[in-house]
Formats: sequence, structure tokens, C-alpha cells
Amino acid sequence: MSGNKKIPFYAEPGADDKYLRPRLGGGFAPRKIAVTLAGDSIWMSWIHRRKQQEYLVASLKKPGSKGRFFTIDTNAKYFSKPSFRRLPGEPPEILCAVGNNLKWEIRAYRFCGGRWHIHDKLPVMQGPVYQIDALASDDGGAWLAYSSISKDNPGLSVYTRRLAKGSREDENAAPFKSASLNRPKLSAGENGVFYLTADAYADKNFRIVFKTLAGKSAGSWETVPGESGWNFFPSMAVDAEGRPWIAWLNQRLSRRGALLGFRQEVFVAMLADNGWHLVRDKNHKHAVNLNLGLLPVKRYFGYAGLRRYPRLKAFTDGTVALLWEQQKGEEEIWENAENGLLCARRFVKGEWEQPVVLHDGGVCHAFDEKGLQSSAEMLIAVKSRHQSNGDDFQAAAVNFEKAKPYRGKPARLWQGWTSQRLPVNTGTRNRPSIRQKGKKPWKLFWADMHCHSVFSPDAEGEPDELYLFARDVARIDIAGLTDNDFYPNKILLDSEVNFLGELSQNLTRDGRFIPFAGFEWTYHRKDAKLSFNHRIVIFPGGKCRVARRNEPEGYSEKAFRRYLTHTRYFNFPHHAFWHLLGSPGERCVEVCSAWGPYILDADTIVQALQSGKKFGFMGNSDSHRFMPGFSGALTGIYAESLTREAVLDALEKRRCFATTGNRTEVAFWIDSAFMGQSVHCSKAPHVRWRVRAQGTLESVEIKRDGDTVLKTDTSNGDWTDKKAARGKHWYVLQVKESGRYERHPHNVAPAFGKYAWSSPIWVTIEKQLFL
Repeated sequence: MSGNKKIPFYAEPGADDKYLRPRLGGGFAPRKIAVTLAGDSIWMSWIHRRKQQEYLVASLKKPGSKGRFFTIDTNAKYFSKPSFRRLPGEPPEILCAVGNNLKWEIRAYRFCGGRWHIHDKLPVMQGPVYQIDALASDDGGAWLAYSSISKDNPGLSVYTRRLAKGSREDENAAPFKSASLNRPKLSAGENGVFYLTADAYADKNFRIVFKTLAGKSAGSWETVPGESGWNFFPSMAVDAEGRPWIAWLNQRLSRRGALLGFRQEVFVAMLADNGWHLVRDKNHKHAVNLNLGLLPVKRYFGYAGLRRYPRLKAFTDGTVALLWEQQKGEEEIWENAENGLLCARRFVKGEWEQPVVLHDGGVCHAFDEKGLQSSAEMLIAVKSRHQSNGDDFQAAAVNFEKAKPYRGKPARLWQGWTSQRLPVNTGTRNRPSIRQKGKKPWKLFWADMHCHSVFSPDAEGEPDELYLFARDVARIDIAGLTDNDFYPNKILLDSEVNFLGELSQNLTRDGRFIPFAGFEWTYHRKDAKLSFNHRIVIFPGGKCRVARRNEPEGYSEKAFRRYLTHTRYFNFPHHAFWHLLGSPGERCVEVCSAWGPYILDADTIVQALQSGKKFGFMGNSDSHRFMPGFSGALTGIYAESLTREAVLDALEKRRCFATTGNRTEVAFWIDSAFMGQSVHCSKAPHVRWRVRAQGTLESVEIKRDGDTVLKTDTSNGDWTDKKAARGKHWYVLQVKESGRYERHPHNVAPAFGKYAWSSPIWVTIEKQLFL
């Protein structure tokens, strides 16, 4: 606990700190954009942020050209993800959901006279819209589908609207057996028939569902047959013969030693007269695996692209292609805008061809997924190196006939990973409680308060997916999604923060599960030792206000301290080196995460405690690997009840302890003080502890002022510290389970580690207690 001379890699400042310290202002595009074709050019649209304002923009580009940049709409507080709608014989439209306070509407924009204009508005009766898709057919019919947070049920719902030429209908809910529905995709068939697919979460599983939209009516949902595991992120295409195809991601929990991970495979199915059929590879049921970079061989390093989103494209020659984005390897590349590949595999004459690389370089590849196109030359958008104005996406042309073979990594690299049945044995027993005389007992709840979603620039996981995983797979009580305010080179959008806040409120069930929203302030100091002074901020609920480090409110530590003083949000530092800011909500620090046990590897915590600072101990995963609760660290919280208010109250009073992912129960007292509290002693401090190890207990250590003063293997015990000198001290209980704590590079950590640490107890000894 006193620190090691050799500091692990995660504790060192970045190799290029100037790159990690941005200037004020600048423009930034998200990871996902909408695209459609315009002859030999490609339209791109996204939500832009520049100079503390967000607005809808579009860019029209040819391969190799700078193109034209259009500001479309600035008149809204929140903008959701846009979608293009192609109208026969007319210019394209952009549909985007916008919100002002509690009111949402979908605005349709049309390009004419060299400008984009609002030409229609559709009211939305529900909450924030997350994903939207729109499609028109040659006969003038059109449908709109979008997912929105449901007011009546936990999770999201899908809503549809028929937009026939010259008329429109009110929104219609499309429920599926009380499931949470998300990520809707539309495709057009023959004779005015449309198809809708989405993923549905029910009974602790995701499945792919499908329905037909014809005329004014909508058919009922049916489940597309798939393999066990979580099946989500659907894509749809209709081939030249009018047959619907669906591709999706299949995710199955796997284990390698103490590590948990997800095997990632893409399945494809085609609808024939007698139902859905998997379109199999010769050797596998799946069409391609996406394990590289997602299921660690040696490490996991963040990737700025979209490697978990398979997509289909149909062509006029009757072929259908599966496209996916792939990083080149597991290597550490900070500026990884050139680290991506757009790969593809065509289904020709009843067989899958060998995979090819359509485009080498860039990330966040996007293309027009609607309708039939020639495969001779296909236009795509790709995010390249960051431009100061944020217009980072460039146009490129790809050709299947000129593509080079994709030679993926050999499958034997992942042979060590084996399927893990659910539920995972977490070792959690009956919920223990701490009894207090004349007060309500404190019950123990498990939390992972620092996790990242796809809203961060280098993380995976959709927000609903992560909350549901934490609740139903990891089976923790509390989860926090805290995406980066800014990190190269993406900024956290207000609409993304608003969606996280609304979704966390929607999924809150007092007594069962409390999801929090927040963000990570990613400030980098100029001095080397304290460079990574990152801060996790937790919203208590309601208004979610972000201070970004490339904007005035978060540009300096002084400005950020003012922000925290005003908001009084609960916050805590992250990484091995930091210094406290002295803000009102700064009551705890993160002592371990997926990067490792900071408390064992650096002197920061001991030095801060020795200087007189008071704070509780938290363990949080900082998971970028879409596995909250199973990514190497947890916080045990003693609260009166499982409510948002009670949890924050317990954390502010430091009634918490940290573990390296193991659900080892720790309770620690000195005289009448429980961990996180202070006590004055007129005689030798009486120390008590109660430990329930998840595995086999190896040792319990009592540390005074950072040094071990007692080491035992007793799980329930008491001891009097007769050698404690007069003055002020702090005590910590450290628990070690038997076996070696495994260390892995880059955000990879055992699901169940070996250590636990109580929050400190501060003791003032009023006189000399021994001879």
C-alpha cells in the first residue's frame, strides 16, 4: 500500500500529452452518421458540436474533394441521430428528432435552391428519440420508424408512422410481448410492402424481430430464429428478387481463466416461402466472427470505429454483401483514425465468397444501405484524421472486383475461450446488513459506477445493453454510465447525455436496480506525474449538465472546481495519479479499476491520506469492454435502501469499500466508528472486522497510516492497537484471497479478483496509550 518503485504502464502519462490537451472550441462529429447517394457524390449528415452549440449539419462530397458543408438547423436544445429518406424523382430528405425541454418532434428537411429547409414537423408523444429510420418506395409510399424511451414500460419502444404521399398518420406503437424494442431498420419490398426489423429484450435475452408493413396495416412481430446468446444490432436488405435478408450480431459470454468476455459472431438469415433460414458458411453457422479486438488475445485497446455493427447491402446483379468494420490488430494506437478496415463478404450463387478488404484506413465507415446499387463502384464515407472544423468524414469509392483478400487472424488464438453458462456464480450470498442502535440498518449493495458506452470515442456497448447487462447478467445493484466529456476526437453531445439521463430514470426500480448517468472529465495536466487527473461525475437525477475540457466550464481545474461547487455533483478521481480539487462532492476516490490496483502500485492515495485528506474507497471498472460488473472492480456500498438518494448519501458519508471485482463482503469498525467515519479514543483503539471472502481467505491486514500493524487469517475478529501513538491516524482493512492476482494489459482484468479494501477510519488518540 506504500507503493512500488516500478509503476505499471497504466499509471504513466500518455506518450503524446499535447494530443490529449485540446484547445478551446473546435468542431466535432460523432461516430455514427447518416449517408445517402447523390449521383457521383455522397451526402453525409450528423449532429455537430462547435463553440458550445449543437446543430444538424450535412456535407456533400465526391471522392478526393473537400465538398460543401451545410449548417441545417440550430433551433433546438437536443438533436437526435438523423436519417435520410430518398424520394423518387425528388431531392433527398433528412429526418431528425429534436427536443426542447420536454417536447420532442421529428423535423423533415428538404434540399432545394442550394439550401436545406424545414418542410414538415411531426409531433412525438414519447420521450427522447434514440434511433430513427425512414424509407420511401417508388410508388410514393413511405414509412418512418424510431425508438424512444417508453413512458409506460421500462426500456424503449419502437413507433411507426405511415407517410403516404400528401398525407401522414399519427405515431403507432409497435409493442412485442412487453419487451424493450430498439434499433429499428426499414427496407422496401415489392408492391408497396415495407419490412421492419428491430431487436427486442425480454426474459433477459435480446432477439431479432421482424414484421411486414403494407398499406395502412402492420403485421405482427415474429422472431427470427438464431443461436443462443444475445442477438441484436440488426441490419436489413431486400435482394433483386425481392427477398428480405437480415444480419445481426450474436454475442455469447465466454471465459478464459479468471477473465470473462464475449464471443462476437455475425449471423445472416433470408426469408423464403417457408420462413427464415440461416445463410450459413461452409464451415460455420455464422457468416463471420468479429473477435479481433473485442475478445482479447493479449489486450484490449480502444478503437474509434464501429466494429460491432454488421450491415447488409444488396446489389442489382442479385448478390448480397455483408459488410463490417475491423481494426487491424490489438496494438496500441492513440491516433487510430488509420487503424480500420472495411471488410466485406458477398453471397454469390448460393455460397459465401472469401472475405475482402474494401477500404484500408479510417474508421466509422458508413454507406447507403437502402435500395439496390451496382457493385462495380460503391461510394462510402469514412472518418479520417481530425480537422479543426470537425468535418472529418471523407468520401471514397470502393470496388469488389479490385478488393484484396482479407486475411484475418487464425481462429486458434481464441481457443482458450470457452462458453460460460448463465447465470454466472458471483458468490453473492444473502444481503448482509449492519445494525445500528435506534437507526435503520445499512444493507450491502454492489455497484460499478464508472463504465463507458459507444458515446465515448474508444468504447463499445449501447446504453440500454450496458444497463441491462449490469442488472441481469452481472447482477449488480447499481451501475453508472460515465462517458468521456471529450477525448480524441469525439465530444459528448448534449443529446447523448440527455438520453443517458432519461434512460437511467426509466430503468430505475427502487429496491431492485439503480442506474446512474454521468460523465468523465478527462483533464490532462501539463506536469508529468499528475497528468491523468480524470474525474468521474455522477448526476443525482433530473438535469444533466456536462463541463467539457475543451469548453470554458471545464478547460482548467479552477473552472471545473467552480462547476462542481455550483452543481455539488458527487465526483471522484480516477487513475493512479491525481490531486484532489476540494469540491463539495469530492468524497471518495477510485482505488482500483480494470487498469489495475492503483492503491498497490502508486503512492498517491497514501500521500493524500497522510496530508490530512479524507475520502472513501471505491472500486469501479472503467469498462470499455461492454461488461459492467464483470470488468475487474466493484464498490460495496452500505445504504439504508436501494434508492438513488440513499446510495448517494452512503457514498457521501464514505460507507463503502473497494474490491478488484470479487464480491468479498467487508465490514470494519474502530470503537464506535464504522468505515468512513472518525472517532476520538481515550484508550487504545479497539479494531473489529467481519469478512466473507468470495473465494478462500488468505489474509486480513490492518494498516495504520499505510503500514501493516496486524496480519491474520481470521475472517471475523477484533484486536486492540496498544502501540498506537498519540495523535491522528487513519486505518484501513486490506483483504487478500488465496491465489495470484492476474495482471493483463489495457482494460482487461479478472472478473473476480483477489483484493478488497475498506474505506479508512480516522482516529484521534488523545493521550499516550502504552508504556
